[in-house]
Amino acid sequence: MNTGLNSTNSEPREIAPGLTQEWLHEGQVEFFKLTDATRESVDAWIDTALETLAQWPANRPYYGLVQMTLSAAHVIIANGFARQRIEELAKAFPAIGGYQAILLPRMVMKNVSGFVERLFEGSNRPPQVFYDMDYLFAWLDQEL
Repeated sequence: MNTGLNSTNSEPREIAPGLTQEWLHEGQVEFFKLTDATRESVDAWIDTALETLAQWPANRPYYGLVQMTLSAAHVIIANGFARQRIEELAKAFPAIGGYQAILLPRMVMKNVSGFVERLFEGSNRPPQVFYDMDYLFAWLDQEL
């Protein structure tokens, strides 16, 4: 069960091998950490985010963050299944605005930025791509 809407939980919980979820900013921000981009972990990430959005009030912006390791980011770029699932997330629940922030290792930043922007093209939750956690949270503090 997804508890983010009413959660102040800041403890990560394992959703699948290589994937954790936690709620930040008193349940306002869903944060995933993806260290293994297997089909199981990608499915768990997207399915959990879709479950959250299905329960999310349309008048409240959704902030989804995902941090990917270097190996996970490379697999996501090369894997058609992963791209398809991310596109599914980007197009789901168009009435819900907000942002998807993606934290990537600096080494893949240049290659992935354009890729991510194309995946979320036309979404009401445009992507923000970061390579530094401090920059990500500074941006997030401004948005909230």
